[in-house]
Amino acid sequence: MTRMPHRRLNVEELEPRTAPSVLPGAVDIDGQFVPVAGNAEGCTIQGSGPDDFTTQFRADFESGADGFIANNYNSGLWHRSNGHGQEAGHSQEWSFYYGRGETAQGGGSIDAGVANAGTLVAPEISLPDSAFIYMDFKYLLDTEPYTAQKFDIAKLQISDGAGWTDLARYDHVADSDEWVTADPVDLSAYAGRNVDIRFFFETVDARYNWFEGWYVDDVHVYAPKPDHYAFTLDAAETATISVTSDGGNGDVALDLFNSAGVLVASGIDLDTDASETISDYRALWSGKYTLRVSAKPGVAYTLNIDRTDAPTATPAVLNSHNKVYKFQDADGDRMQVIYVGKGTVTLSDLHGNAPMGTDIGMMLLSNTTVNDKLIVKCVGGRNGGRTMHIGDTLGDGSIGQLLLIAPKGTIENSSVGIKGDVNMVKIIADTADIDLQVGGNVDKMFFIATAEGSNVTIGGDLSLFKSVREINGSQFRIMGDASQMMFVRHVDGLMLDIDGTAERVKATREIHHSRITIGDLVSWQSKAVKFSSIAVENSLESLYLLGNLFDSRITSTCDAESISIFGNVASSIPGHIAVSVRGGHDVQEFIADGGAINAGFAFTGNVGTAMIGTVSTQMTLTIQGNLGDGFIEGRTTDSRVDIAGDVGFLNVGKDVDHSTVHIGGNAGQVGIGGSMVESQLSVDGRVDEMMLQKRRDRYSVDANSTVTLGSLGIKLTTTGDVRGTVNIIGSAAGAGIRVGGDLDGSLLASAFGDVTVSGRFSGTIGREGTEAQGEGRLTIGQNAGGQVVPGSSIFTEIVGL
Repeated sequence: MTRMPHRRLNVEELEPRTAPSVLPGAVDIDGQFVPVAGNAEGCTIQGSGPDDFTTQFRADFESGADGFIANNYNSGLWHRSNGHGQEAGHSQEWSFYYGRGETAQGGGSIDAGVANAGTLVAPEISLPDSAFIYMDFKYLLDTEPYTAQKFDIAKLQISDGAGWTDLARYDHVADSDEWVTADPVDLSAYAGRNVDIRFFFETVDARYNWFEGWYVDDVHVYAPKPDHYAFTLDAAETATISVTSDGGNGDVALDLFNSAGVLVASGIDLDTDASETISDYRALWSGKYTLRVSAKPGVAYTLNIDRTDAPTATPAVLNSHNKVYKFQDADGDRMQVIYVGKGTVTLSDLHGNAPMGTDIGMMLLSNTTVNDKLIVKCVGGRNGGRTMHIGDTLGDGSIGQLLLIAPKGTIENSSVGIKGDVNMVKIIADTADIDLQVGGNVDKMFFIATAEGSNVTIGGDLSLFKSVREINGSQFRIMGDASQMMFVRHVDGLMLDIDGTAERVKATREIHHSRITIGDLVSWQSKAVKFSSIAVENSLESLYLLGNLFDSRITSTCDAESISIFGNVASSIPGHIAVSVRGGHDVQEFIADGGAINAGFAFTGNVGTAMIGTVSTQMTLTIQGNLGDGFIEGRTTDSRVDIAGDVGFLNVGKDVDHSTVHIGGNAGQVGIGGSMVESQLSVDGRVDEMMLQKRRDRYSVDANSTVTLGSLGIKLTTTGDVRGTVNIIGSAAGAGIRVGGDLDGSLLASAFGDVTVSGRFSGTIGREGTEAQGEGRLTIGQNAGGQVVPGSSIFTEIVGL
C-alpha cells in the first residue's frame, strides 16, 4: 500500500479565540504580492542576517558567582579570583580560575600535589526556540605543552539531562597568555531545551603541573535577531515559501506562525544549495500569518512567497442519526467509519482521486456535534490486518466518544483534530506517528496498545489518562490541568508538558530518555528515571521516585514540600547536578536515600530536612539558604557539602574522606560519625555542639584534616585521636572540649572553657599572641611533650602537663 502524504495538525491551528493580527515587529508585505499565474500571486524580498542579538544568559562574576557552582570533586581548584583582574580583554576585575596561589597579577599554578580535576557549572539555561544560538566567553589559558600525551584537559561541555557532551576543546589548541574571546560555539542543536553548561579541567597526572591553568570570564549565550514578515492567508488558501542564501546549507531557516503566534510550519532543507522550503501549506483559518526568517550574521538571502486561492469543492452532505459508511479496496480489505448520534456529518475524500480503502480522509464541518460515538474502524479482509491511515480530520463541535480501532492492524501517519470537548478517547490499535488534537477538555483518554511517535495536544483539562502498553518517542501537551496520568509500561523518549496542575502522575515502570515539564505538581510516583529530566515550575507538593535517578535531572523553580528518591542517584560523568531548586525557593524535605555517585544537589533557598543515604562518592550538596536538619548517612568520599546559611543539625554518619563540609552561618549541632581523612570541616559562625567520632581507624581528625569554627558555644567532643588542626577563630570560653584519644595536632582558640585530653598530649593548645584570661581547666591524660602556647593565660588551671 502506498501511504498518502499528510500534514500534521496542531491544536493551536484551531481558530484562536483571541489573538493579535500580526506578531510584534513584523513587516506587513501584503502590498508586495503581484499576480504570477492563474489564481496565484507572489512576492520576492531581499534580506540579510542581523548584526543585533538577543542575550539569553550573561555572567561576568563581578558581584558574585552569578549562579555558577564549582564542583572540585578530585582536589579540584575552581574558585572566584581577581587574578589578572586589571588586565585588558575582559570585564575587570573578577573571574573564575582553575588554579591556586595566584596574586592580583596572576602567577598561580595547577599543582595540588596530586592529579586533580573539577568542573565549573553554570546555572540551568533555558535556550530559546531559535534557529541559531551561540555562546562565547573570555579566557586566559596556560596548560602543559606536551601535546603527544595531551596532559591537562580544558574543555567546554553541555548536558540536556542525558549526560555531558563536549562542545569545544581548548588545551593545546587555543592556549593564550592574555585575555581573548573564544570563537562562538554553536548551541543550535539544543534550541528550546533547558541545558547545563560547564567548564571542565583535569591535569590527568600529578607531574609537571606548574602551569598557570584556566581563567574564565564574561560567559555570554545569545541568539541573532530574525526578520519577521506578515501576510494574509484565507481559509484553505495554500502558500509555498522558499529562501536561498549566499552562504552554505544551514545558514538560513524558515518558520511560519498563525495569527495567535503559534508555530504551524517550518522549512525543510531540500539538500540543495543553501535553501529551505515550506511546500503547499494549507491555511485552516483566515488571518494574518507571520513568517520568521532566521539567518546567520552577515548572510544575504532571497525570500520567495507564492499563495494560491483555495480550490472549489462540493462535498456530499449526509444527514443521519445512526449510519455506517463502508469502503472496500481491490484486495477485499474494508474500512468502516461509524457515526452514532445526531447532527450533520460531511464526508469527503481529501486525497483527490486516490482509491478509497485503508487510506481515508474525512472532515467534520462547522458546528457538527456527535453526541454519542464516532468510531473509525479498520477491519482486516482476506489479507488479515492492515495499516490504517486517516487523513486530515477536523471537527468544530464536541464528541461523546472517539474510538480509533484496528483490531488486527495498526494506525499510522494520521491526523485527528476536534475543536470542542471529547468525553472519552480510546485507541485500540498499535499507533505510529498519529496526531490527536483536542481543543477543549477530555474526560478520559486510553491508549490500549503500543504508541510510537504520537503527538497529543489537549487545549483544556484532562481528567484521566492511561497507557496500557509502551509509549515511545511521543509528545503529550495538556494546556489545562491533568487529574490523573498513569503509564503502566516502560516509557522511552516521552515529552510530556502539563501547563496547569498535575494532581497525580504515576509510572509503574522505568522512564528513559524523556522530558517532563509540569506547572503545578501535587503527586508524582515512578520507578527508575534514566537519561531524563523532570521540571516543576509553579508548585510542588510530592515527588516520589522509588528507583534510581541515573544521568537525569529533577528541577524546580518553586517551593517544594517533598522530593524523595529511594534508589541511587548517579551519573556517568562527575559533577552532574541531579536535583536543583532554583530562584531562592524553599524545600521542606529532600531525601536521596540510596546515596549519590558523581551527582550534585543544588538548592538556592532554605531546606527543612535533607537526607542522603548509603555511600556518597564525588557528590556535591549546595544550599544557599538555611538547613534545618541534615543527614548524610553513608561514607562520604571526594565530595563537598556547602551550606551558605545557618544549620540546626547536621550529621555525617560515617567517614569523611578527601571531602569538604562548609557551613557559612551558625550551627546548632554538627556531628561526624567516622574519621576525617584528608578533609576539611568549617563553620564560619558559631557552633553550639560538635561531635567528632572515630570509626575504622583511630583518628577523629587525621593529620591532613582541619576543623575550623567561628566560635564554640556548648561543647566539642572527639572519641578518637586528633592529629590535624581544630581551629576556633573566636572564643571557646564557657564551652567544654573533650578529646577522647590523643591530641597530636593543634587545638586553637583565643579563650577556652574546660579542656580534657584523655590520651597522650603531644600537640599544641592555644593561639600565639593570645592574652585573654581563660575560664576553664586543662586536664591531660599523658604528657608526651605537648605545649600550651607560651606566655598565654588561657586556662585557670592545668593538670597533668
